[in-house]
Amino acid sequence: MSGKGSRLQKLLNLIDGGSSLPTRKAAAAQIAGIASAHPAQLPAILAAVSRHLRHKDWDARVAAGHCLGLLAEHFAHHTPADLQAAAAAGVAAVPDVKQEGVEAGDSGAAADSELSHLLSFSSFNVQQVLAQGTPMLASGGEEYELPQETANLSRAEQLRLQRGNLKQRLGLGGGLMEGLMDTTDLLGDEDLLAGEAGGTTPAPSRGGSAKRQHSSGGAPSRPAPPPAAQQKDASQLLASMGGGLSARERAAALRRAKSLKRSASSGVGAGGTGGPSPSKRAKGAVEPGAPQAAAGSGNGSVGAEAQGPSAEVLAQEWQDVACGGRWPFQSLCDQLCLDVLHTAWEVRHGAALALREVLRSQAGAAAVHAPVAPQPGGWSAASGRGKLALGPVSVADVTAAAAANARWLEDCAIHLLCVLALDRFGDFVSDQVVAPVRETAAQAMGAVARPLPQHALPSLLGALRQLSEHSGEWEVRHGGLLGLKYVMAARSDALDPALLQAVLPAAVIGLQDRDDDVQAVAAEALLPAAGLLAGGAAPQGADRVRELLWHALLELEELSPATGSVMALLAAIHSSPAAAAPDPGLAGLVPRLWPFLRHQLASVRLATVRCLSALLRSQPLPALLPGQELQRALRLLFQCLLRERSGDVLAASQAAWQQLVEGAQPQALTSAVAAAVAPAPGQGQQPRPAAGAAVAPGVPVLAALFRLAASPANSSLDASLLLTVPLPRRRPGGIGSKAALASRAQQQAAGASEQQVAQQQQQQQEQQQRRESLVVEADGEGGHTTRMRLAAAQALGQLAHALSRSPAAAAAPPQQQVEALLRGNSATGRLLAAFVVTHWAQLRCPDAAGRAEGPGQGEAEGEGQGAVPPLDPDLQQLLAVLLEVLAAPAAAAEPYAELAGVTAQLRGQASALISRALQAGLVLSPPGPLPSLAHQGAAALAAQVPQGAPADLLLARQAVSDTAALLQASEAVLNTGVAAAQAAAVVRLGCLPPKLNSLIQPLVAAIRREPQPALQDAAAEGLARLTLLCAQRTPCPNDRIIKNVCGFACGDPLAVPSAATPPDLEAELGGGEAGGGSRATLTPTPHQQQQELAAQALTLARRGGEAALRCMARLAGAHLQQRLPQLWECAAAPLQVVQAAGQAAGVPQLQAAVHALHVLAVLAPALHPQLAAQLEGLLPLVVVCLQHGNAALKLAAARCTAALAQAHTVALMPAILRHLTPLLAGSAPASSRLGALLALHLAVPLLGLALVPYSLLVVVPLMGRMSDPQPAARAAAARTFAAVVGVMPLAQGAGEPPGLDAEQRAVLAAEGRFLQQLLDNSAVDDYALPIELNGSLRRYQQEGINWLAFLRRFGLHGVLADDMGLGKTLQTTAMLAAHTHEQRQRFAASGAAADRPLPHLVVCPSTLVAHWPFEVSKFVGPAVLRVLQYHGGPAERAVLRRRLPDHDVVVMSYESLRGDVDWVCAQAWSYCVLDEGHAIRNPASKVAQAAKRAGLAAQHRLLLSGTPVQNNVAELWSLFDFLMPGLLGSERQFNARYGRTLQAARVSKRGSAEAEAGLLAVEGLHRQVTPFVLRRTKDGVLADLPPKIVQDVVVEPSALQQALYQEFQDSQALAQITGLAGGGGLGGEGGAAPPPHVFQSLLYLRKLCSHPLLVLDPAVPQHMQAVQKVLQGGKGGKDWQAARASLASNLAHAPKLAALQQLLLDAGIGTDPSTTLGAGDGGGDDEAGSGGGAEGCGHRVLVFAQLKGLLDLVEAHVLAPLRVSSLRIDGGVEAAERFRRVQRFNADPTIDVMLLTTAVGGLGLNLTAADTVIFLEHDWNPMKDLQAMDRAHRLGQQRTVNVYRLLVRGTLEEQIMSLQRFKLDVAETLVNADNASLAAMDTGNLLDLFTLQEPAAAAAAGRPPAQQQQGGVGEAAAAAAAAGGGKKAGGGGLQSVLAGLGDLEASEAQYADEFSLAAYQALLTKQA
Repeated sequence: MSGKGSRLQKLLNLIDGGSSLPTRKAAAAQIAGIASAHPAQLPAILAAVSRHLRHKDWDARVAAGHCLGLLAEHFAHHTPADLQAAAAAGVAAVPDVKQEGVEAGDSGAAADSELSHLLSFSSFNVQQVLAQGTPMLASGGEEYELPQETANLSRAEQLRLQRGNLKQRLGLGGGLMEGLMDTTDLLGDEDLLAGEAGGTTPAPSRGGSAKRQHSSGGAPSRPAPPPAAQQKDASQLLASMGGGLSARERAAALRRAKSLKRSASSGVGAGGTGGPSPSKRAKGAVEPGAPQAAAGSGNGSVGAEAQGPSAEVLAQEWQDVACGGRWPFQSLCDQLCLDVLHTAWEVRHGAALALREVLRSQAGAAAVHAPVAPQPGGWSAASGRGKLALGPVSVADVTAAAAANARWLEDCAIHLLCVLALDRFGDFVSDQVVAPVRETAAQAMGAVARPLPQHALPSLLGALRQLSEHSGEWEVRHGGLLGLKYVMAARSDALDPALLQAVLPAAVIGLQDRDDDVQAVAAEALLPAAGLLAGGAAPQGADRVRELLWHALLELEELSPATGSVMALLAAIHSSPAAAAPDPGLAGLVPRLWPFLRHQLASVRLATVRCLSALLRSQPLPALLPGQELQRALRLLFQCLLRERSGDVLAASQAAWQQLVEGAQPQALTSAVAAAVAPAPGQGQQPRPAAGAAVAPGVPVLAALFRLAASPANSSLDASLLLTVPLPRRRPGGIGSKAALASRAQQQAAGASEQQVAQQQQQQQEQQQRRESLVVEADGEGGHTTRMRLAAAQALGQLAHALSRSPAAAAAPPQQQVEALLRGNSATGRLLAAFVVTHWAQLRCPDAAGRAEGPGQGEAEGEGQGAVPPLDPDLQQLLAVLLEVLAAPAAAAEPYAELAGVTAQLRGQASALISRALQAGLVLSPPGPLPSLAHQGAAALAAQVPQGAPADLLLARQAVSDTAALLQASEAVLNTGVAAAQAAAVVRLGCLPPKLNSLIQPLVAAIRREPQPALQDAAAEGLARLTLLCAQRTPCPNDRIIKNVCGFACGDPLAVPSAATPPDLEAELGGGEAGGGSRATLTPTPHQQQQELAAQALTLARRGGEAALRCMARLAGAHLQQRLPQLWECAAAPLQVVQAAGQAAGVPQLQAAVHALHVLAVLAPALHPQLAAQLEGLLPLVVVCLQHGNAALKLAAARCTAALAQAHTVALMPAILRHLTPLLAGSAPASSRLGALLALHLAVPLLGLALVPYSLLVVVPLMGRMSDPQPAARAAAARTFAAVVGVMPLAQGAGEPPGLDAEQRAVLAAEGRFLQQLLDNSAVDDYALPIELNGSLRRYQQEGINWLAFLRRFGLHGVLADDMGLGKTLQTTAMLAAHTHEQRQRFAASGAAADRPLPHLVVCPSTLVAHWPFEVSKFVGPAVLRVLQYHGGPAERAVLRRRLPDHDVVVMSYESLRGDVDWVCAQAWSYCVLDEGHAIRNPASKVAQAAKRAGLAAQHRLLLSGTPVQNNVAELWSLFDFLMPGLLGSERQFNARYGRTLQAARVSKRGSAEAEAGLLAVEGLHRQVTPFVLRRTKDGVLADLPPKIVQDVVVEPSALQQALYQEFQDSQALAQITGLAGGGGLGGEGGAAPPPHVFQSLLYLRKLCSHPLLVLDPAVPQHMQAVQKVLQGGKGGKDWQAARASLASNLAHAPKLAALQQLLLDAGIGTDPSTTLGAGDGGGDDEAGSGGGAEGCGHRVLVFAQLKGLLDLVEAHVLAPLRVSSLRIDGGVEAAERFRRVQRFNADPTIDVMLLTTAVGGLGLNLTAADTVIFLEHDWNPMKDLQAMDRAHRLGQQRTVNVYRLLVRGTLEEQIMSLQRFKLDVAETLVNADNASLAAMDTGNLLDLFTLQEPAAAAAAGRPPAQQQQGGVGEAAAAAAAAGGGKKAGGGGLQSVLAGLGDLEASEAQYADEFSLAAYQALLTKQA
């Protein structure tokens, strides 16, 4: 793969290979953004995107279509209506006058040429298409043909290849499968070779699927007959109906043929289709030489064609669009209309999808030529918007535009009609056939029909009706009805009865179709017109539609695809206002709904319930449900409530139940529930329960409902009480769904009769219903069973209330059923009965405790207990029963039925214990008879067994004790829930007993201990209502109740801090890290278990207490202070105490205030909006707590502030900011600043998007605090600022929020400019320097100074990351000088000590300490900046410190900073500048820690580095920890979010979830740091800078190096080093440092690659043996000194030095030693040597090495023999001397070579006198090598710089270079030239960064790494589009078939998203 590529290409690759559709759509949106920013590239982008419409992957096609839709929305074109309006407005001063340079009549002639060959409805014959057209299947069979390169093979060889391919596809190829089947009998020779049959009949369908690369069927319901001989391709048919091809089309066809020929000859396979043709479509390309491309020839796309139009064609097309006013999408849509008739279904689908997306916003502008102005503006300008400006518009222009638009739309509609008529491709989803091509084409048809002229619409509808009434294939009828469906949907806003009347006949026929897929789409086609099908004003045929819909319910099977559609249409019809008229006939139709109430599909159940609700609303219930039907409706709906798990269906069922109960006449309702349960008509015997219980026909319906609802969990429902209505059976001649037909056919083929098949299906259906209905599940985490039981209780309460109003209530008294359950021994029954009473009382006396269910609905003033209406006798009786059962002691009650099993087990164990005790001679005395033994008696019995009893007796005792404890705990849980529900019922009745303990205690207990949230919430509401009822009671228990509830709410130490042990605010700010996961794996001790249980209990009590507090506030409403003054006092009084006491407040007072703040935070979301003024009055008290020194109080106040801001944003946010902003000033106390920052830190994430209007009010104060002296304050400010920056882009254009004062409004207006500058660095105004610079600034340098001034103004800090050599020193010097000048002026004007100028601190490598003063003196004089070089030993530096007041800038090295950090931190600095700031990239180093301490002493911090990221992203964190600590979180958080993600992405496959996680992580990091990093590259800003050419010189290792390398290879160290190099280098992300011996081994290998003498050791025998072998036993082999001399002098043993010597000679430097020795006369030696080659050729060289020893060898054995003059800089040269040598080298052209070590000479030096750079050794860190290169390639260089990197083949150096490439990709992605502005952000490099290199690519024979990196973008696209990723070519058999099935659920979801009628209508409405 190519390592590089444009951003556009990589986004296209992401469309190809993204792992999810949202990811691909995000890439599509970015592509659209690129096009809007670069409109001239629109034709090229359209061509590139359109290639993906042919992709085999569904998501790729959808994403490509989405991209085209976004482009169509942006590049809006003029419609004929626009031109008419312009002409009417007088834009055309002279009619029919064209633009200058255009001859009259040219435009009209062009238009006539374009229109002359377009198809029209007048010449189109749909019957001819049906009769003669070739059906379009999954493909044309081209994928089964041999490739073109086999054309020259013999016929026998071609047959052999085809038979081999056939075996592979059948899974019969190779291995044991070979010879299993003889395929010669299966297919003849003529079947295997295309064209041998003598005809052009396309190959039959090979199946296929619309799923992503699936082929799971797709066969039609009946096999299509072979096409007749006269059948033609659809494009040929259309060509015969049209006027032939124009000259322009023929030219386009010929161009296309030539492109195809070039593509075939060049072997282009997976490039996809080329872009859109620039001319009108060629009607199927009937010209010779322009056939359709073969399908399947590419990996990822179908029909590989040319690579796209040439650049000239695209440029001309843009000129036609921008200057000629041509429709921008003309060429694209012309090609798409061709592609919809392609033989491959993927191409058809992609084309139809693109037409849909483009035409939904552009159909009205199609084919329109608009006369545009000479300067059109609009979207033709970069990042412009709006349509192009019009020039003069004539009447002829308007007429031509309208005609062209109408004709083009007709032509497009005809092409789509052919798709609907001939497409036969389908895909099974569940039991429904989805036709993706036909449905997408129908959607495109709807977009075409929307602006279609009125005169053409009848022709379109007529053609669709002909398709829908076709008597042949069902697919034709299906396609016609789909077209009608979307035409109706597209014109639903202007739907009239006439249009409906034209569609109704086709729908009526479709509803009677024998195919249920056709029935389904017929019903869906009428959904947009459902409102017109009801009532007396409905058009003719509407009655027939309703009749057919109701009749269909008798014919539909359970899994019929038409069920949901029919039911949805019925619901829509009867929901319309026109359906309100009474219809007596509906009474006999409603029972047809009953079977579908328990349908398997939730969507069908929901549609059924909605249909029933619509009928109940529109029709009188007595007439709708007469007689037994009312009873059946009640029973079935109630069963839905009991069994429904879908929340939507449950809510709809509750609404239908309420309508049913409220609408029924009391007498009829009483009769229905008093009657005995009866079976449904035709049901006969009810399903029997699993245990074989008999049917109980005498049970009244009301009793049956109560029994069913009271069934305990984990028990079975009584099947005899259930009503089961089976689904209807098909009539004998009916045709069911396709899957059902297949199932029946299989059963009948097995010998079963039709009657047996029907009986078997009915039995299976009844078994399924019985299984569903009998089991009552226990509650899981979601609490589904409790939710359904509470819904049933609410329904029974509504029923009881309705029955109590009936005069005949005695016939079915609900009070008896409730009372029986209340007195029963079932906890479930008691719970149910209590909730029934609650809901019954709610309807009977809704104002018992103040009906304040929501804000503003509180109880009226003065309403109290006396206002409760009297209860009716039934409720009075139930009240007495409730009080009685509440007063009864729990211990005296019988055990609950739910615990019968545990009770029996306990009694059995007690009996066994007594028996064993008797055997042991011990007599136990049970406290009572064993049959009535409870857990108390069992515990007492077990206690009688002594500790010294036998082991078996002790085991029996333990068993009894454990079971007794379990029974006790279970009873306690049940008692808590039951008693609380009963108490809540009493409270809801509103009649309180004299003593309230029996009510308060169970409610409080449930609040404290109830584990089920729904029951705990019910208890909380009950207690809240009790406090309201007791508001006027004397004595009033509210004080005690509210105090206890507040105690519960504040009792959890995990949520409420302790003032005695204040929390660590760092943990709250996110700095604290969670403990390791090792503790979780350990077994907890008993003490830890007890602590965990206690913590869970406190958390449970807190949840209940908070729920009760919120209920009190909600129910009290706006009168909270009057009705519950105690609650308000609890929240306010402790705060007033702290305000009065101040810092002297004691711990009890502080803890009370913490609790009050928590209570206020809990109440905040439930408080009435009218209390906002009172809340604002409490804000000063909260702010006082924010400023307190106690961390617990500060934290509680911050949480309270955040809660108030979230709950009452509009009312309180301005006031909150008015209080907090002054606390953020630097002059505020430290505690106050920290409290305000903590409050904002907690509020910002809670506010989310609600923060947007206020973001500008907080962002500047936050920036000022990012330099706060407090670490916690800095962290809070930085992290909060990072969150605010994320929403600031949304503040542009946001309106002013209400409630701001004048000062806040002024700040908001002033910071608007800041917002623009922060988000776009290019918007920063030019900063005028107040001082003169010696020299002129380049434009990019001025922009850099602007950016530095911008940072200074707003107190920000940043990284100037310009490429090396672009003048970072100059820009920084200018900023320091300007700041110093302004400081002096300000101090001269004010004389204040605060304005006294402060010095600047510059920290740099020691090499640059002398360089900085020199550079400063070049640009400004000493009067502007006085520079002090701070260097030398400790004594010298101590002397220099005294000179600080006389200087403006102090320059010191990092080493000096580390040594004198205490002195530096004690000074106040204006700027702290870190040059080569990547030196602090290791946060653990002492240099980094010293630099960060020094930075905190400065007002402004600036970091200079051309390579801020060198090895990994963790280095970026260290840099920003110096600039803005906390902005990127803690180091551990940063590594967890980015470092580990990138490490996982690096070793992942392309397109994997890990790779995309890395993409998203780094994109977020890039966006977060972008405003604070400015980077420009030399390529981007220096057009006059000569190029830099990097070449790798690969040398072969010498014999000695090979021998030594082989000796090392035999050791264990090589494997460790190889793994280290391949795994990320030294100390990669998250990895521990390698052991010391690994470093030694690495150094050994690097030395060996450089020169053998660097590693040879005479004491090592292996080394001496290798030397002797290489020197061939000579004297040098035995004498080490002689051997050393021989090895040093002969460069053949050191190939790198030999290559260096040759490079110098090639550069004209030095004299060849062999030439010198052969000269014969030594007199010329000096002349030849001294002359070198530098003066003659002008080349001068920098030689870099890592080791000084290697430089010694170079000097002695390369430069000296060549007589080359040189200088040298390494670590042994003093810093001052280094600078002098640099100046000497630059000034003296006779010095040819400079020798440098990379670590010393690679930083900050200016060596532009050299133009050649040679690397002998290479660093693990690529940035060090880049820095060294740029010593020569920088500003001031006049010549091309050649860089040579010497590498030894086959060694570790190759892995070092590979690792360098990866690190460079990471760095370039994070910080690059895009950091000049967010608008230019480009993260596309990540697509290549996270792609593993294939081993074969890395091992390219004989190619150096530089050449290995070269690769075509086409290869990347082909790899991305390859189907199946790593699948082997030619794979087949069962495994490949199973792999192709994919995720069926995902496929169903993708169809639901794409073919949603509501979403389709919403999109069209949006474009209207």
